Amino acid sequence: MKILLTGATGFLGSALLHKLTDLGIDVVVVGRTASDNCLSDGLSHEKPIDGCVHLATCYLPSHTEEQIQDLIESNVLFGTRIAEAAVKLGCKWFINAATFWQHASDGAPVNLYAATKEAFQDVLAYYNTAQGLKFANLELTDTYGENDPRKKLVNLWCKALYTKTSLPMSQGRQEVELLHRDDVVAAFVGLSQMLNSGDVRIAGHGETYYLPVKERLTLRQVAAVFERVTGDALPIKWGARPERAREIMRIEHRGDPLPGWEQRIVLEEGFRRVYAWFKNNVASVIRA
Repeated sequence: MKILLTGATGFLGSALLHKLTDLGIDVVVVGRTASDNCLSDGLSHEKPIDGCVHLATCYLPSHTEEQIQDLIESNVLFGTRIAEAAVKLGCKWFINAATFWQHASDGAPVNLYAATKEAFQDVLAYYNTAQGLKFANLELTDTYGENDPRKKLVNLWCKALYTKTSLPMSQGRQEVELLHRDDVVAAFVGLSQMLNSGDVRIAGHGETYYLPVKERLTLRQVAAVFERVTGDALPIKWGARPERAREIMRIEHRGDPLPGWEQRIVLEEGFRRVYAWFKNNVASVIRA
């Protein structure tokens, strides 16, 4: 199997790249470059390519007017060029990383980032209907894991706990679904294998799959799990920050659970791994 992969330098993409290569899968990495306009020309020597996993994205929980162009170019235009190149290179299937933020309680995207992700799925629907490109969306919530360079929730907690720095947060009533990076990587690998083998459970007509967590918890409850694992109280000031505009308080997935996948790393184990890694690799830098 030969796969075209975008977003390979990111937190999730880098782990997926390593996993795919460990499995003996040939991976062609594609990034945003000045030559994006004719991706298929630059990749013509790579034929045949079986499928594409598209992880590259520009994530912004809120935007300014100056950031609109980057959101559109990264999440719609670049993805469209990838899909066009995929068709020309003979790709049979395409996996798109979607986000639960595409569906607020009123059915509309939560923010412009989510709206661009939704728009790209319409683009893929065209390639499916007009060009015969099978595709599926894998809807993700929040991911975490060791060696995560992003300023995400678990990383902020690790730093706040170690430095005893006060951390203002909302009331913590919103539901949070955290999945360890290794479990999410396993989902992308499994979906790739099913699409490539023609598994009848995956139609490839734009269906959306999600990854069901074993426990549905609020932000406060997740913080309590972290405190139990680390044996210390987080210096959180609950209610010191307002909730985000159009905050999703209850996660309601669209689509179906991904066939054959289950969560392997529960929060207790994942938090233990992350905090141990943090103390061994980052805490000394903060101390200095």
